[in-house]
Amino acid sequence: SCFSALEAYINFIGLACERGKVFKPFEIALLTDKKFEFNGKQFELTDKTEFKRLDDKLKFIINKFLPSFNFENEKCWASFKEFKKLRDELTHPKKEDDEFSLKKYESILKRGFAANLELINKISNGVFGKPLRKKILELTP
Repeated sequence: SCFSALEAYINFIGLACERGKVFKPFEIALLTDKKFEFNGKQFELTDKTEFKRLDDKLKFIINKFLPSFNFENEKCWASFKEFKKLRDELTHPKKEDDEFSLKKYESILKRGFAANLELINKISNGVFGKPLRKKILELTP
């Protein structure tokens, strides 16, 4: 899914930054889902897993590489949040009945797909200095 693609892209950036020694250990811990803990003398990055929220990883990368990004005014961020909320509700349902009509689901999914592509493209520009390939940006659900 497009949501998984966004997660995979952020994980790729985390691994690239870890190998490139670009970030501090606690930043690498955030991006790579590793635990950053006190060993009795100092804090260190461990191989233990500690899952972090995708929202937090995205905010960190966006703030680091796209300082002019305005989370409150960016449509792609609002659509991503709506898409994530729907995904979370589908993955971990609290109710048996659907709250939305099929048309509403389609609308959220379409906006969410476009928002995730836009976020990946903005991050690609910010981190690597180049956009996604044009054919990828032309994808529509």
